[in-house]
Amino acid sequence: MPLRPKGRRKTAAPFLSHRKLLPWGAGVRLRRSKSLVAWVILLAVLILLTRLVGRWPWPANPVGPNDSSLVQVWRVIDGDTVELIDGTKVRLIGVDTPELARAGQPAEPLAQEAAQFTKQFLASGPVRLQMDPYERLDRYGRRLAYVWVADRMLNEELLLAGLARARLEFGYSETMKLRFAQAEQQAKQARRGLWALQPP
Repeated sequence: MPLRPKGRRKTAAPFLSHRKLLPWGAGVRLRRSKSLVAWVILLAVLILLTRLVGRWPWPANPVGPNDSSLVQVWRVIDGDTVELIDGTKVRLIGVDTPELARAGQPAEPLAQEAAQFTKQFLASGPVRLQMDPYERLDRYGRRLAYVWVADRMLNEELLLAGLARARLEFGYSETMKLRFAQAEQQAKQARRGLWALQPP
């Protein structure tokens, strides 16, 4: 029988003595699980960013008559509604003027004055419509728009004259809502139009 050589016994895999022993394939599974966790976190962050971007005012809020279309107005239906030459009905977004007489109902106070104001305003130069990025049509299918002549907006001018009330409950531009609320407040403080009819 051969004799074993004297001295230090050699192990088949000396490096294993310095490592924590794991079952076969556990290291691969551990790496895969870490990778999977990283992907899940990345996906969650992307979903969160998508939701935040959806709430962000994008596209940019309208502040002037840029990116608008030149139109021809056929007639003024009332203070806040006009009809274009192609038959399209356009409702001024964010404002509400007194109603003219219709269907057996009498005209509301200052309805004629609001309609006349709109006629005169639109007759003063080329008319441009600007669409809002958030609301395009009302429940009656009318196009919603900011109506501009040069650098003046009819929606805002009606509010400043006290011939309309601001409608801030709808989902249009927050920038425009603030602008309309300020215009209405100016008319209230000066007691113009509708606000002159209110008791002090």
